[in-house]
Amino acid sequence: MKEKYFKVNETVFEATKIMDDKIAGKFFKAVCDYAFNGRVYDGADVTIKSNFLLVKRILDGQARDRAYGKIGAERSKELRRKREEEAALKHMIVGAGIVTGIEELLAKMGDNSDK
Repeated sequence: MKEKYFKVNETVFEATKIMDDKIAGKFFKAVCDYAFNGRVYDGADVTIKSNFLLVKRILDGQARDRAYGKIGAERSKELRRKREEEAALKHMIVGAGIVTGIEELLAKMGDNSDK
């Protein structure tokens, strides 16, 4: 099973430094609940709510960045596939041209040897 995760940066750590352990635990649970289940904190604690909104923006930005990264990876993959197909096609055309050229050269050489 692939684990879900989110990054905890220094901003989140700084937010928890001003809280006591009980509030910090509730805050961390609220952040995890949002990150993994999409549930927004709806409690009454102003400290948790204000810091949660800050962290929510960070988590939303991380999710947006991952989504854009996946789109970019798909586009890069498609472009790479097209370039490889074009290179293979060029290789086939050049290869066929060389074979045709050799056949023509050998045919001309054969004509000259008969004369």
